[in-house]
Amino acid sequence: MEKLSNGINLDLICTDQFESVKIVVDFCQSFEKESAAPRAMLARILENSSQAFSNRQLIARQLNRLYGAHFSVSTVRFGQISKIRFSLKLPNPNIADGYPLVEKGLAFLFEQIYRPLIINDLFPEVFFQTEKKNFLAEYLAAFDDKSYKLHRQALMKYFSDPNMQVSPEGDADSIKKLKNFLIVEAFKQMLLTNHVAMSVSGPIEKENIKKIIARWPILSTESAALKDLNYRQETHNFTKVRLYERGDQSLIEDVYSLIDYNYSSEQRFLAILFSRLLGGSSQSLLFSDIREKRHLVYYVNSSIIGQDSLMVIQAGLDKNNLVEVEKEIRAQITNIKHGNFSDKLFASIKKELTTGIISSEDYQGSAVENHLNSFLSGYKVDPNDAIRIINSVTKDQVSDFSRHSIEQTEALLINEN
Repeated sequence: MEKLSNGINLDLICTDQFESVKIVVDFCQSFEKESAAPRAMLARILENSSQAFSNRQLIARQLNRLYGAHFSVSTVRFGQISKIRFSLKLPNPNIADGYPLVEKGLAFLFEQIYRPLIINDLFPEVFFQTEKKNFLAEYLAAFDDKSYKLHRQALMKYFSDPNMQVSPEGDADSIKKLKNFLIVEAFKQMLLTNHVAMSVSGPIEKENIKKIIARWPILSTESAALKDLNYRQETHNFTKVRLYERGDQSLIEDVYSLIDYNYSSEQRFLAILFSRLLGGSSQSLLFSDIREKRHLVYYVNSSIIGQDSLMVIQAGLDKNNLVEVEKEIRAQITNIKHGNFSDKLFASIKKELTTGIISSEDYQGSAVENHLNSFLSGYKVDPNDAIRIINSVTKDQVSDFSRHSIEQTEALLINEN
């Protein structure tokens, strides 16, 4: 990652492994609940308009001229960092018969980033109100998914920091209160204060791209210090959430805090192995026991959200099995703490994980994501290093790590049919 004189941190991955060219630009700032909804709204507006392409139809027409390119703008919370991400995927430039596809793609991206559809210091009001209405409708529709609804409730109870309790899009009240001028201000702040990381991957001419990006206007002239990517909190009293709704199955979600955990270190792989062994694999202890053997659940899974220092366990089940499943989840964690799992299973879990890492190298998005996340975390590890670390982990290390997992929140959605 090279920092250019205009403030852009540029990462160029020249490779013939992928047929397409993927361009990603991340505008990063500390995540705050007050700025979540304005930044999410800004992303929608910048995806759907600019001075050069004032509506979706014109944008679609330009993407067709770029040989069917795909463009998106989104927001995401990564630990304590908020990212507005511009993403453009172009086909192989060699199919364009001399047409400067990458250069034209970068020119399009420039328009969408630097030249928004601001007229007399505001976005067109009708356009703004339409986007706001659609934003709210999509936000509310997400809660029709009962798993998502329960997950949001669990995280609200788990997190002590109010900033972490809201979704990356904010909440319904903050969306309803959005004003046109606030989104214009969010745009100005994005250019002025955000840290910018850009990655370009594929069959590219590195020096040519670097020259083009170096001519882009200066950014981050008043960049604010970023919060530590890794979120950590003190343990709190065990909390419970209960939701009662009509449906075919009940749901359970347990949130465990990982004490003294550092995502930006080799502990990242200890956490993943612990989660895979517990419930994150079809070979895992929970899957083998409460699903395949005892048929207590329809599905079960555990996953690590490393940058938030937590593990989530989720299951779908009949409500009559709730007590037994809760008991078995805790029992299997105790088994791991005591090393009560076979060498064969542990070796198989490690093999499955390393195979997945090798397979991920075939996906262009994975390579780009790893580079950009390394920039934020300060911890860079390539696939070969990751495999070496995983293979060196012992059963005792995973058992010791599991003792740092503390159950903090249990959320239940109970069907009332």
